[in-house]
This record gives sequence, C-alpha cells and structure tokens, in this order.
Amino acid sequence: MSMNLPTSEEWTQRCANDGEFMLAARNWDGGIALSVGETRLKVGVAGGKPGAGEVTNNLISFSGEEAVWEKVLAQVPDRFHNDLMANISHDL
Repeated sequence: MSMNLPTSEEWTQRCANDGEFMLAARNWDGGIALSVGETRLKVGVAGGKPGAGEVTNNLISFSGEEAVWEKVLAQVPDRFHNDLMANISHDL
C-alpha cells in the first residue's frame, strides 16, 4: 500500500486555493497536522492565511497508520471510517 500524499507545501497551497477553507480559517491562528504512518503533513495558519508562519499554538492533529487513512479517504468509506470523530470514538 502506498498513498499518494501531497507535501506540506502542496497541501498549504491547496488550502489557500480552497474558498471554503479560507472562509472557515479567516480568523484563525493555528494549524492542522496529519500523521499518516511515518509521514507528517502540516499546514500553519496565521491571521487566516495558510503558510503564514510556524505553528506554535492551536494545532489540530490527527494520526494513524496508512491502512486506516486509506479507509478514511476511500471513495466509499467503511462504516465508522467516514468521519474522523466517529473513527476516534470507536477506537479505530
């Protein structure tokens, strides 16, 4: 199994180009980090702008093995893998 993941820089650019993300992040200082197996991706947000500084506070972080992320990101996710909070609450 090998997932095709963006780099942190590519993910940051995708967030900057996503109108819905920009609206949600408009007043936010913090960041999002995903750990997929040994790979760690991070987007910092400062003043609502992705990539505008290093994340020191307000970091939202999710981690899991690659096999779990493949289920979460599947076209049609398995039960309890369609939502990260459902996944967490069922210890998946």
